[in-house]
Amino acid sequence: MYKAAIAAILVLFLTTSAFADDNSVTISVESAGSANTIVAQSSNLSRFTVTLNVTGANIKTSQPVPISVDSAGQHNVAIVVVQPLNPKAPSHFTWSYHWMPGGYSTIRSTNYFYSLPYAADKQFKVEQGFLGSFSHYQGSGSEYAVDWSMPVGTVVCACRGGVVVGVRVDSAAGGPNRKYITCANYIIIDHLDGTFGEYLHLSRRGSYVTLGQKVATGQPIGLSGNTGFSSNPHLHFSVFHTLDGSKRLELPFKIQTRSREVVTPIEGDAY
Repeated sequence: MYKAAIAAILVLFLTTSAFADDNSVTISVESAGSANTIVAQSSNLSRFTVTLNVTGANIKTSQPVPISVDSAGQHNVAIVVVQPLNPKAPSHFTWSYHWMPGGYSTIRSTNYFYSLPYAADKQFKVEQGFLGSFSHYQGSGSEYAVDWSMPVGTVVCACRGGVVVGVRVDSAAGGPNRKYITCANYIIIDHLDGTFGEYLHLSRRGSYVTLGQKVATGQPIGLSGNTGFSSNPHLHFSVFHTLDGSKRLELPFKIQTRSREVVTPIEGDAY
């Protein structure tokens, strides 16, 4: 519980983020006089979207809430300012938030042909494709992801170039249970056209890249693993952008094979 020295505002904190267990995005309050600025911050994401709601008594907010904010490359972003409606009366407020990696755009399809996410001398089978029944079903948020079965420690390469805007490689936990859904290691690349590439289930300490680094198509970026909600070692790849702090839009994509054929990845096929 936090008490503002002048405004006598009591602040309570409740997180409802689907990703909050990995502490990638946290919320704090910065007070100056009667003004309380709610700030989102992250040390391992430079592009994330937060949706925040504020409720309480005898308060006013600088923007209507709920409010969604794209961090737009910042590690710290002010979301909203809360002040007493009547400075002479006791006030209190609470907030809750959701967050998602990536940022908002209006893109609804992608015509880019993506490269395979591993070295040219390797071949791996697609164990789950678009709308897969295990975890890519409609409404899962992973409808157009592809899972490539591969041993832990396989070198993962960028399917498309861009700028690294998310890296998490501190987790060693994983298994075929949704309790592990917040435990996946990942790398996220901003393709600079409104879309983002997500590489999921990476090994602990399995990153070759850092935040802000520019990467090229085919460049090694990390090591595959089995962290998070995962039934066996594999690499999960998707192309997406966020809609708000709790929803994102995944986009179907095509890959270009070694023979230069352009295909939609099919479950059971190897490339």
